[in-house]
Amino acid sequence: MEKQAILEGMAAQRGQTVERLGGTGTVWEQVVANGVRLEDAASWLVDADRRAARGRFGALLGPVGPATAEQPGAEPASLLEALEDGGRLLRARLRRTPRLVWGLLLASGPGRRLTLAEALACYVQREWATLADPLGDRDEAPGGLVLPPAPAGLVITDAALARLPVEVLPHAAPRVGVVRLEVAPLPGAAPIRWWGVDFARKHYGPRVTALPDARVEVWGGALARILDGAVDWQALEGRGLAIEGDRELAAACLGSSDAVS
Repeated sequence: MEKQAILEGMAAQRGQTVERLGGTGTVWEQVVANGVRLEDAASWLVDADRRAARGRFGALLGPVGPATAEQPGAEPASLLEALEDGGRLLRARLRRTPRLVWGLLLASGPGRRLTLAEALACYVQREWATLADPLGDRDEAPGGLVLPPAPAGLVITDAALARLPVEVLPHAAPRVGVVRLEVAPLPGAAPIRWWGVDFARKHYGPRVTALPDARVEVWGGALARILDGAVDWQALEGRGLAIEGDRELAAACLGSSDAVS
């Protein structure tokens, strides 16, 4: 993931988040994830921005939880201003950060370590999923998922694909078979990420060229929410996701417990 692309995705997503939160119908007491209120999730984001801007990049990976004493008050106007300021401050720090640092590993929990670039991509995805997506117009969204801005969609796509070989594929049941994933940043948009899974050889990524037994077309936000466990892939078929060929193999790549060996 390129530095400039991530910075553009961060800026675009923060713009959408602030716009959504600034709506006249925003209910700050609304629960958006794991029992966390919208107000607390926004305050957590501000706190993570500020910590990361001081070089404490591990704050990007922490759980979204209730507001702490370090976080600002929850007056809507001040919170929106803090979100804009925090985003600008973090992006300014990142622009000054050497490219070498973007490739350094951060601890993120048992069995997984992320580079700073990967952690930032996941941060964009979490912001969209936690704050922007729940406040969108479901009637106009493919599969009930509100679209992120185009630059953020590309970052979310890369973040979702980076999760597959760590969170899903090591636990998948199939021992043989090839799946080709065609992941767009937004429905029908380019550039498409072509990504293969060869279960027999344990090869994953864009360099897998074997003929596929199954093909999955999906957009990045939908893949991310499937991996989050927020939506079931079967509920998205025909609404942002399409499968051709061996459905069991395809399901294994989507983290489905229904996939069999």
